[in-house]
Amino acid sequence: TRRHRCRTSASQCSFCEEYILWFSIAQDILKYISPRDEIKLPELELPNINELKQQQLKQQQQLLQQQQQQTLLQSARSSSKPKFTIEMSSGGDNQSTSSSLSLNNEEEVPANMNTIAPVPAAAVAAASTTPELKVENNPDAGIWITSQGVFYFKLNTLHIHLQFFYSVLKELDRIIDIDALYYLLCCLKLLILNDECLETAAKDNRGFLSYCLEKLLVPHIWKIFALGHGHLNECCVPLLLHALNYEPGKTALWNILERDFSSAHWKVRSSAGTRVIALYSLLKPKLIKNNYNVLSVLAYAFLNLITSIEDVEPTVSQKAMCSLETLGDASFKTVMCALEFQFDTVINDRSIILHRLSKLYTILLRNNSTIKILSWEFFLNRFDTLSIESQISMEESGELISPQSIGGFNTESEHFIRKLNQIRFAMAKTDSIKPISSSIRVPSHQRRTTTTVPRQTNVTSDKVETDSIGSFLSPETENSDRSTLQLLVNLLMKFMMKDDQNQVNDDRIMLKQQVTSNI
Repeated sequence: TRRHRCRTSASQCSFCEEYILWFSIAQDILKYISPRDEIKLPELELPNINELKQQQLKQQQQLLQQQQQQTLLQSARSSSKPKFTIEMSSGGDNQSTSSSLSLNNEEEVPANMNTIAPVPAAAVAAASTTPELKVENNPDAGIWITSQGVFYFKLNTLHIHLQFFYSVLKELDRIIDIDALYYLLCCLKLLILNDECLETAAKDNRGFLSYCLEKLLVPHIWKIFALGHGHLNECCVPLLLHALNYEPGKTALWNILERDFSSAHWKVRSSAGTRVIALYSLLKPKLIKNNYNVLSVLAYAFLNLITSIEDVEPTVSQKAMCSLETLGDASFKTVMCALEFQFDTVINDRSIILHRLSKLYTILLRNNSTIKILSWEFFLNRFDTLSIESQISMEESGELISPQSIGGFNTESEHFIRKLNQIRFAMAKTDSIKPISSSIRVPSHQRRTTTTVPRQTNVTSDKVETDSIGSFLSPETENSDRSTLQLLVNLLMKFMMKDDQNQVNDDRIMLKQQVTSNI
């Protein structure tokens, strides 16, 4: 489509009306030929730690074999290299130099002949700096540059559904009319949820999937969130969740959040907070299930939003505070699901999660908000996680037979086995889940000079006595676990200071029901 603007803003011209009608008809046709049932966001549970270790061992063995083969090939080439270059030196230095260079070039040619396999991103960066090896992104010519590498394929070689999917994605950046954009998003929703285009691309062409998620789908949805239209956001949220199910989509949104929330322009930071609120206002816990890719990036987005409360620009901080109060109970339940998952799976993120939760809970108390973000169940599960981690350390050292739950859960239940695998996964400290603490950083031009949260924790760190859970701590993890335990106890004290007997009774009834169901 071409760019078009109506000459009179009072009413739409005939072109705009026909334009909207065309996309409406396209949606009806696509709905007629598409399957009726929508796919749901698949559960993406954490891999078993034993299987993950076996895969890592296999990968290490393969790397060692490849290195040994390369060394053998290099030694064979060096031994079989003719030694006539020294004898030809009498003809002049230039002649000997050119002959040796020609031999080296012949050796390097076979290593660069494979143009079918994807080229790593590091090689692309190196090649782009060299004029004669410059690689530019050109999908029309069959060159697709992504974070996973460079892929070479023609668009007409893909499945017809994927070709149509790509053309719809390209239209997202060209449409100005809101009604036409809505119908186009409905078409895109049918392609992803009913026709399973993302799943097809993941099986057929990994490079095409990476390019569509990184360059088109995720950035365009992020732009649409800034428009402030609720009916557009309702279409975009399920599309974004399915995009986050894949690693390129998760990485794309993670990089966008990191770029916008750390921007030097306060308007960009303020707009990023508004878009996160637009995303969370339509989220429910049943939509995300147990998908660790989605939970991780949602936790990162919300922690960035809480960080905006301390922004040096009053407009950004006040807008972030006011926006948090607009979220409902379902949105905050989704927030807590994401933060609890990140707390249980990434040990390095626990301090920053507890700091941000303490900040959020204080703000809600100050404003007399009725939103419930903390519960007795939350604290029981967190203390249970720390206790089981310490017991696993003692089990590995031979001081304990098997870990037990302080919540009274049956050790043979599916819930306890899943939690045990989750804790072992966190203790292994793999790179499967990116830590939030390595990405959240507040630049000096955004940070306020009066920050009281770290000082309070430092002052109280020496005053908190060791309790029964702390007695399980091993010398290796003593410092990190004790600091996490102290922050958790401080947050518990804040929670207990609020005199809300109805909330206490409701949480106790819910906790009792959960314990009886897991026994």
